[in-house]
Amino acid sequence: MKKCSHQNCNLEVYENNECVLHCTKDDWSNQVRATFTDAKHIYFWQEIKNLVEEQISRYDNMLMFNDIIFPEFTRSMIAPLKDEFFYWYKHVNKNNPYKLTNVNDKIVHKQYPYRLIQFTNCTFYNFDFYLLDCQTLNLTNITVRNKLKISGMNIDRLLLYKLNNINTLEIDSNLLDRVTKEPKQLEIYIDKVKIDKFILQNNNLKPINITDSTFNFIELRKLSIEEGLFQNLNFKNINEYKNIKINSYKFQYNSVNTEQAISREYFRFFKHYFFEKKDYIEANKMYQKEMDTYIRELWRNIKRGKFILQNLQNIIIAGFGKISSNFGQSWLRPLLWIIIFLFLKIYFLNDYYTLSYLFSGTANLWDKISEQFYILIDLKAFGLSDLLSKTLLGLLIYQLTIAIKRKIKY
Repeated sequence: MKKCSHQNCNLEVYENNECVLHCTKDDWSNQVRATFTDAKHIYFWQEIKNLVEEQISRYDNMLMFNDIIFPEFTRSMIAPLKDEFFYWYKHVNKNNPYKLTNVNDKIVHKQYPYRLIQFTNCTFYNFDFYLLDCQTLNLTNITVRNKLKISGMNIDRLLLYKLNNINTLEIDSNLLDRVTKEPKQLEIYIDKVKIDKFILQNNNLKPINITDSTFNFIELRKLSIEEGLFQNLNFKNINEYKNIKINSYKFQYNSVNTEQAISREYFRFFKHYFFEKKDYIEANKMYQKEMDTYIRELWRNIKRGKFILQNLQNIIIAGFGKISSNFGQSWLRPLLWIIIFLFLKIYFLNDYYTLSYLFSGTANLWDKISEQFYILIDLKAFGLSDLLSKTLLGLLIYQLTIAIKRKIKY
């Protein structure tokens, strides 16, 4: 028997000097009516089951898969399941039923068939860990050419490490707790991943630690976060951020770059989060990013022809806040605007045609400037231009006051 050329593999060669587990399978789905009854798939999953049985006895209910290339699963292959993704439970776990244990004659707990399931350097086209039952699921340096979905789980801990070749990662609900009827608490640790689209929803998380990672597109919704860490992250597009509950005193948020947020919910959420922690500097930064996103939303609505007049009015107000003080982030900007505005007003309304004249008559000049700060005076004493100029000056002074207040207080 010729053995597989893969290191530490004793299986028989199946194709291209490799066994059925390690050989490439790009052509396995080319058949018009590919099904799990095909000889190739029967042979592959039989070897997987043999590997499972061997490892359970050797490693005390721990499964470790290394360098395995899984075949593509097409809709025609699993039509009864109404999903394009392979259901792990259907092929590996269905013959390993839950062990039930009575506790106080009232609560029945599901015992884990496996303490650990670990995939290292494995390749999938698309994969759905559905109805997966284990204490810990560890995915390290795997490649998923299309979509990886983890849902309907009964697990305690999920570890994702060095995932750099994944189009879409979706983590959906854990199974419901029998007592609270809420999703079971789940630990998630994600480190050094680069994923195009990341969806996390319907989970009770304690903790969730995401570090040193990049996501081009992210959706977070219906989450309860009891504890966690977001650190050294790059979120390029945040599409949705809804129904998130967080314990602000047990959650850390450091060095997170958000290039563009399609939804303002993300920044609004973390604005309130930082206010609760009394970290006002970061809260103000989130407010500024929230308003930047708001302006982009207004422009998109105008381009789509939605409530054009109303959106234009809002853009004028929001745009003034952006230009004058960057929404309270800069006290120097409104101060410079005030100085420029006053000099221009004196210059044009009092016929000072040369800069030399401006500075040669400094006493008269500063008298004129000081007059501009008398905002609340009899409206009959000046015309429309004075009214508009003093209104603008008042708004700039307000922006300066707010910016200084934030810098001093926070």
